[in-house]
Amino acid sequence: MVETEMNKIPRWALEPLEQFLESFSSTHAFYHLTIDGLQMIIRYHETLVVGDARIRDLKSKLLELGGESEEPESAEAEEEIRMQRRALAKERADLAQREVSNGFPVLHSQQVVSIWSSIECFVEDMLVAWLANDPEAMKSERVRKIKIPLTDFDRMSESERKYFLVSELQRDPEFARKNEIEKFESLLALAGLFGNIDAAVKRDLIELGHTRNVLLHRRGIADAKFVQACP
Repeated sequence: MVETEMNKIPRWALEPLEQFLESFSSTHAFYHLTIDGLQMIIRYHETLVVGDARIRDLKSKLLELGGESEEPESAEAEEEIRMQRRALAKERADLAQREVSNGFPVLHSQQVVSIWSSIECFVEDMLVAWLANDPEAMKSERVRKIKIPLTDFDRMSESERKYFLVSELQRDPEFARKNEIEKFESLLALAGLFGNIDAAVKRDLIELGHTRNVLLHRRGIADAKFVQACP
């Protein structure tokens, strides 16, 4: 996705990168697993309907041939249990069918939120790794100008300090004026991780970010900000 201008990715950057790729791979696998599962729920109910019809037909023929039926009380109890299970199976199948027929809106919404969260965590973890492993990172002008009461900073663990600094970096007014993808690019550039993103990929990422915001904050309804950013 990124054509880096560096000859080699720093060793400290490999772990956050691998974690992101693993998370993305799991999300992708779960997407297809869920689609298969919804289809199986529908087919399971269809099989039950066909099977029940076949059982009723066989019982009817057995009675015609003079076969003995089950004890009334036992048959009634089993029928009640069977009807409850069939009702649950139909309810699940109806839910699955609506999701399939509508193009998997719930699944896609969950995937958008999950993927965007992975990207946010990836950028944050990459910057934390930079602060923890690059001796020059803590000397950066942007890091040095971050203000926090010394007593609060002293109470933090080493890991908490790094995440706090990254959180403050993300609040920098210069980054706040940019869209999320440009903000991520600028933050990673601080760590020496910069390059050129393909225009189409960048467009997709920008739309992904805006879609995530609409899903979380506007009940999935496109507002003026979304329409302007994603015409």
